[in-house]
Amino acid sequence: MFGYTVYSATKFGVIGFSEALRREVEPYGVRVLVLCPPNTLTPGFATENLYKPAEVLAAEEKASTMTADEVADDLLRALRRRRGFLVVPGRGNRFAAFAIRHLPRGVDREPRRPDPAR
Repeated sequence: MFGYTVYSATKFGVIGFSEALRREVEPYGVRVLVLCPPNTLTPGFATENLYKPAEVLAAEEKASTMTADEVADDLLRALRRRRGFLVVPGRGNRFAAFAIRHLPRGVDREPRRPDPAR
């Protein structure tokens, strides 16, 4: 989606780093999780929205926004489960993460920056 190129690259890097770290420290009993929170209602989120492109704001209207407490509760549940690696809070967000990875054609219909040639 337009406006997420750098964010996607950095998230990809964090996940890749964390996967390698998880394998490296597992023999020592250390567990590594990656928290992939959705838009979370924090003071920083409100400020961030002031600078997002209109296309991103429009696409995010469809996404769920969670409170910091809801995100923390999902993280604590994941820690108690003692399995898994990626923690994606919220059922709808987990579906979106699944779709992004496994149903890319549907995701590719998301808004794009308008073509300036048109």
